[in-house]
Amino acid sequence: MSDLFRPTSFPKLVQWVFTDLEERGSIFDIDRTLFFEPRPDDPFRVELQGTTIATPFGVAAGPHTQLAPGIIASWLCGARVLELKTVQLRGVEVVRPCIRMRDEGLNVEWSQELEPEASFDQYLDAWVLIHALHHRLAWPGPDPETIFDISVGYDFEGLQSEPMRRYFSLVADAGAKLEERLKTLTRLRPEFADLEVPSRLSTRVTLSTLHGCPSGEIGRMITHLMSDYGLHAKVKLNPSLLGAEFVRSIVHDHLGFTDLEPDEAAFADDLKLDEAVDLVAELEGTAQKAGVTFGVKLSNTLPLRHHGDAFPEGEKTMYLSSRPLHPLTVQIAAQLKRSCGSDLEISFCGGADAFNAPELLASGMVPVTTCSDLLRPGGIPRLRQYNDTTRQAMGQANASDLGIFALARARSTGFEGDDLGGAADHNLGNYAASVLNDSAYQRETYHRLGKRSTRAHGLFDCIEAPCISACGIDQDVPEYLRQVAVGNAAKAAEVIRRDNPLPVILGRTCHHPCETDCLRTHYDEPLAIRDIKRFAMENAGDPVERSPSRDLPPVAIIGGGPCGLAAAWELRRAGVPVTVFEADDTAGGMVTATIPVYRAADEAVQLDLQALRDVGVDMRCGQRFATDFGLDDLETQGFQAVVLAAGAARGRTLGLAGEKADGVWDGLKFLRRARLDDAPDLGRRVGIIGAGDVAMDCARTAIRLGAEVSVIYRRQAAHSPAHPDEMRALRDEGIIFRELLAPQEVEIHSGKLTALRCQVMRPGAPGADGRPRPEAVEGQFTTVELDSLIVAIGQDADEATLAIECLDLTRGGWVKADPETGRTSVDDLWAGGDVVRGPSSIVSAAGDGRLIARDILTVFGVDAPREDADQRRLPDGRELARLMERRAERLKRVPTPELPADQREGFAEVTSSFSDDEARKEAGRCLDCDLLCSTCVTVCPNRAFLTYEVEPFSVSWPKSIGSTETIKRMIDQPYQVAVINDWCNACGNCTEFCPTAGHPDQDKPRMVLDLKAFETFEDNAFHPRRWDGGFELLARDGGATHSLVWGESLCYSGPQFRAELDPSSAVVGLVEITDAGDIETLDWSTCF
Repeated sequence: MSDLFRPTSFPKLVQWVFTDLEERGSIFDIDRTLFFEPRPDDPFRVELQGTTIATPFGVAAGPHTQLAPGIIASWLCGARVLELKTVQLRGVEVVRPCIRMRDEGLNVEWSQELEPEASFDQYLDAWVLIHALHHRLAWPGPDPETIFDISVGYDFEGLQSEPMRRYFSLVADAGAKLEERLKTLTRLRPEFADLEVPSRLSTRVTLSTLHGCPSGEIGRMITHLMSDYGLHAKVKLNPSLLGAEFVRSIVHDHLGFTDLEPDEAAFADDLKLDEAVDLVAELEGTAQKAGVTFGVKLSNTLPLRHHGDAFPEGEKTMYLSSRPLHPLTVQIAAQLKRSCGSDLEISFCGGADAFNAPELLASGMVPVTTCSDLLRPGGIPRLRQYNDTTRQAMGQANASDLGIFALARARSTGFEGDDLGGAADHNLGNYAASVLNDSAYQRETYHRLGKRSTRAHGLFDCIEAPCISACGIDQDVPEYLRQVAVGNAAKAAEVIRRDNPLPVILGRTCHHPCETDCLRTHYDEPLAIRDIKRFAMENAGDPVERSPSRDLPPVAIIGGGPCGLAAAWELRRAGVPVTVFEADDTAGGMVTATIPVYRAADEAVQLDLQALRDVGVDMRCGQRFATDFGLDDLETQGFQAVVLAAGAARGRTLGLAGEKADGVWDGLKFLRRARLDDAPDLGRRVGIIGAGDVAMDCARTAIRLGAEVSVIYRRQAAHSPAHPDEMRALRDEGIIFRELLAPQEVEIHSGKLTALRCQVMRPGAPGADGRPRPEAVEGQFTTVELDSLIVAIGQDADEATLAIECLDLTRGGWVKADPETGRTSVDDLWAGGDVVRGPSSIVSAAGDGRLIARDILTVFGVDAPREDADQRRLPDGRELARLMERRAERLKRVPTPELPADQREGFAEVTSSFSDDEARKEAGRCLDCDLLCSTCVTVCPNRAFLTYEVEPFSVSWPKSIGSTETIKRMIDQPYQVAVINDWCNACGNCTEFCPTAGHPDQDKPRMVLDLKAFETFEDNAFHPRRWDGGFELLARDGGATHSLVWGESLCYSGPQFRAELDPSSAVVGLVEITDAGDIETLDWSTCF
């Protein structure tokens, strides 16, 4: 049994809730603007078992409903069916972490971690406070119009135990426990003296069973609950009802989650569909005799074989929820309705969200509850949008209630008649068919890698936009999005050019890692950052960048690709004379040489090159290093710094006999010729070896030349390095992806390629990068007949570049350069881009160029160009409420304008620019992550995190007695986060979504409300307490207790010394040494 939870007492909870509401306008860090205020005329109001509820939505039995704060927060945001977390007799050992909601929802958590009566106390606290809040907020109606639905498990013996019998008794009549709370409430808040709170918490129960529970046992438990306790009952059914083959076909074939493997044991032992149908019929009869109702809850999670590193080693099974579970659950509902009839009551909780909620209600699913959706960024306040989208859908259907809504939806798709049940079944059948092809539930739609940065995470100042962190050039993405959102493209372009030497090129060709890391990815789809950049550059007018004229040493740059041009741009902006030596006839590197024109037309590329010339960059093309000049020549010409940015333009070979035959092409050479409109004759059947960026360009170029193209790759398509956008483009353009094939032999006839013989592979154990290693299937080969084979499996640097005297190389054969400066082992020689990294992205190479330039400026004693302080937008006033409100809403991405697939036969650019309205709308989806993070606050189901506001400040304290040296500490950001350790059970959800490398529940200041528990901590623990006329904060650090007392003065005491500080400035006054030991350095860190 976990001892991590230390629930807050009811008196403290009362003070917390109402003080927070009155002083901050929020409760449990949810601003009042996010509360759902019911309306008497809401069309979705519905009656369940004689009780009217204000909305048909709620929170499923799970992590949100185990402590009172989560239950109350859910109700405030619109949940009116609160399915309390499952209570059972036996203790549960839960591994940590136990939740992973990266994309598909996975968990290994179980039921309530508190004992049955302690669980009831949490539910009763929430019940009383919900009634009090309904009164305090003056919402319509005599009561909260809310249902508590208890959930119990897992076997008949446990249900009959004394702790569970007492639990059922308390649920039926809270009695003395309720009276005690009402007295406490009245004492603390006299305005509630006449508050009426029903002593019965619930008349409804859901039975949750373990996988493999026999039909007879389930029937016996449900009968016991209905007949002996008079409870309206539901049984939670499992997706395994559908059968292993059907489930696997949906998860793998329809949805593309090929890495999720259902647990075969669940299908062998669980209830079968025909058994469930018989059980439902039997229990409906039992319910009728008992004078209650019976229904089913859909659905439980799907057991999967544990793979990868989702949970601690040793876990054999994990459980699936969220978006891939949704289509499965809809199929179960449709099959049960067909088999059991329209009267079957179905409560739905499988992957529900704000967008599919209207479909579920129109299909007769009431209520609709959710869990996984609320564990994602935005958290519990996402609930409000469920009501908003449903109200909008019902308004469009001119429906005054849910029955009429179902009928209107059904009639719009051919249903005839007035039967409401038949209309709902009609809608369910349609939805069950369409949901299998809905892109919202298909793996490839979202690119949610769960990749976290290497950025450190500390107690304070953790706000940094993930898009900036991910960008190789530290592009200030949020600022230029804000400018576009208000219609100022010129200002946006100015912000872009400040960081970006190739804005037009990158607006078309960047692989946009910023979008992969965008917080919006965890809501719907990432912001179209690259497309907005393109819009800004196309609508900003001519650049007005000017370079100062200064007497500075000249710099030579070898290579006119992204790294070299970025270094040139940064150096020229600071006034340094720069000459770029480029081997090709034009600068631009692989951008101008190999990137197909359907991605970036020549005219667009030339705009960036001209901007560089306009600021005075001297470009000398047709100058090849080691052929036309060397380092000695550059020194003779007076260059005092040299940047080696020669790229990696030499294609790698397969190492197979026969690959020099006619018809076998190097990918880069092929792309160069195609770019020059001199493409070779490929024949009809073309194969591409590889699945990276170059391979994608080769495949899409070859098909535009009239070939039938297939990409041949040794891994599964889902694990290719290609961006999902490129994989979709392959499919749209008719290119075949042949996965799990490894080239073995080039077959030749009369000196010409005729076919490629391949070894059949299969996925093996995960490698270091998490992808399954491909393993050969012994004795299985296949032959792919080809007219041409294009090899795109990687690149190497030019041999002459690597042969520079005294130049150190890495083990991989690349130039060794300091990652912080770009300096090499050769004096006055810097290196960056692909020659250092190996084949990489344009933006990464450009980032190296900027880094190198700034180090050269440091050597020259020149300040790098800086942005003006007034260009940064700082939050003010009610900004926190506004920012948190935006984080509660999902907004679908504005589609990028593209040529239809059937019009892509030529080399016209596939994508075009946003219109002004489209750009402003899309930019407006930005969540301003440079102003606020607090993601951990929103994803915690227990509301264990809080955001607090501070005025940025700095303090300086003496390093030792009588010393003039000081220790300086500062807080730079206005919004900080702390964690209430008593409400945290280390589920890991905060860490999953934190954009840093840290663990918020461990790294942020841990407020420990239980004093005894506080005293057991070694470090990073704080205990607040109030005294008459003052406030004290205790801290545990280094195994010792420290104290900071606010009153008329500010007093610190710790194991070494006591000190008085000025309350407003924290300037140190009197210091008294209490430990005469080592006082050379006073440790003020805990005081800070």
